[in-house]
Amino acid sequence: MRLTLIRHAEAVSNIERTIRGEKTCAGLTERGREQALHLATRLRAEHHREPISAVYSTRVARVRETAEPVARRLGLEVEFLEPWRYHQYGAAEGMPWTALRRLRWENPLLQRRDVPVAAGAETRDRYRASIRVALERLVETHAGQHVVLFGSVENITASAEVLLGLSADARTRTKMVIDHTGITRWCIEPSPWAAGTRRAVLIAHNDTGHLSGDLALHCRELGG
Repeated sequence: MRLTLIRHAEAVSNIERTIRGEKTCAGLTERGREQALHLATRLRAEHHREPISAVYSTRVARVRETAEPVARRLGLEVEFLEPWRYHQYGAAEGMPWTALRRLRWENPLLQRRDVPVAAGAETRDRYRASIRVALERLVETHAGQHVVLFGSVENITASAEVLLGLSADARTRTKMVIDHTGITRWCIEPSPWAAGTRRAVLIAHNDTGHLSGDLALHCRELGG
């Protein structure tokens, strides 16, 4: 099975540098919509060589708006899988990312993976467990197929942690660069070392070759 994970295009929340989830996301910027179209053109061309069977997205507006032109070019519908979702930040939603970082710096307890950053937020442990469930379901449902998953930095980071078997506190020591419409590709294949098991092979990460000039400007804030 082949998994292609893609971060959404530039969004209003990226320009604001604020935390925005399903209820408050204002969608893509004009540049973001253009990025999404370039991405759609690229994936349409790749589809002829290696057909894409399904397109999944979180329900956050900026992610859906990136996935929709791709699905249209492929003649598919955008699908949703409940465990494949954005991290729930609770009362921190709407807060600037810099403010959340400052809170974590001032309160070491909030740096723990099993402690929510705000009232109503979920822990990093719980979020990663949700992403694990989503990936397991997709591997079972789409065995032997090529599936495209649209998400945010949180989705792609958690997926890498799950697929690589990293420890739950890995992100305190490492960081992945994930640009707008950056493409990360995985192959899920039988393991040659243990019968009846699978292994994840990382083929490419943060590929933005479909963008150029102003469209390729980087935006690498903490999340979103």
